[in-house]
Amino acid sequence: MVYQPPAGLSMDRLRAAGWGQQPRIKRFQGREPSLWWGNTTQSPAQQHALQLTEDVSTAELLVSLAEVLELPGQGSDYHYALQSTVAELRKRRQASPGPFGEIERLCRLDLQLALAVPDAVSFAEGQYVYIGAVDWLLEMYLTEGLLADALWVVGVAERVGAGDRPRVRKARERAARVAAEDAAV
Repeated sequence: MVYQPPAGLSMDRLRAAGWGQQPRIKRFQGREPSLWWGNTTQSPAQQHALQLTEDVSTAELLVSLAEVLELPGQGSDYHYALQSTVAELRKRRQASPGPFGEIERLCRLDLQLALAVPDAVSFAEGQYVYIGAVDWLLEMYLTEGLLADALWVVGVAERVGAGDRPRVRKARERAARVAAEDAAV
């Protein structure tokens, strides 16, 4: 996975949020083992992600996400933090087009996470959660005519159980039309 944390993250803030904390595995009769972080099943990353709000600047939102990604957690914690941050940035894009680059970068990071840690986006064998990055990137790439990028998203979507989405089908159809046009020339 390609991820570079932004410079200037506060180690004091990260330590206070649980950086370096190790989970314990607890077993309860008749239930699957679970990870415990202190006295809760919420990882430091998940706890910190719950603090992401609409009431902060875009820069503060991105720093908070970077902190979440540096804290101990499970793949799903990172997926949901990325997805909720992108959803908030998408709301803000009407007021300012600045977040477009960040939206793309974070969506691609979420898809890389899904490929690297399939459990981050699945809750049972063959059952996957919604991955907004698939739809959001395809919307962007198909609108801009970036077919090669759209096909990369299609490939990822097929590998993480999202290959049946309408935008995925639309991207495949567009690729087939372009290939047919190229063959006719």
